Amino acid sequence: MRLTTERLLLAFLGAVVVLVWVTIGLAYDKPSDWWASGGQWAGAIGSVFAAGVALWIAQQGWSRADQERLDNQKVQARLIFALYQFHEGHGGGIKLVNASHGAVTRISIMRIIGLGRFQ
Repeated sequence: MRLTTERLLLAFLGAVVVLVWVTIGLAYDKPSDWWASGGQWAGAIGSVFAAGVALWIAQQGWSRADQERLDNQKVQARLIFALYQFHEGHGGGIKLVNASHGAVTRISIMRIIGLGRFQ
């Protein structure tokens, strides 16, 4: 794990907060209840941070799954193509080739341009 400037700054700020907390506690001779509340505050902040990290990890997983699904759909689309052939006296024909494992459920031919090309 690389130590970035942000991580070093966060560690420094955390150390400053702890030192200020201890200094106030010692300077004003705080009772044990006050010290215990510091642990409770630290636990609460840690819980909020953990929840945020969990949500971030979940969002990353959802994004990755969506990207994989889109990539699979693109691969599927490349494996399906059509050929148009015209024979003198017999007319033309369109042949749909499905080289994928999925079913083709909707076919739309918009127009035939000519020379075997279509849209």
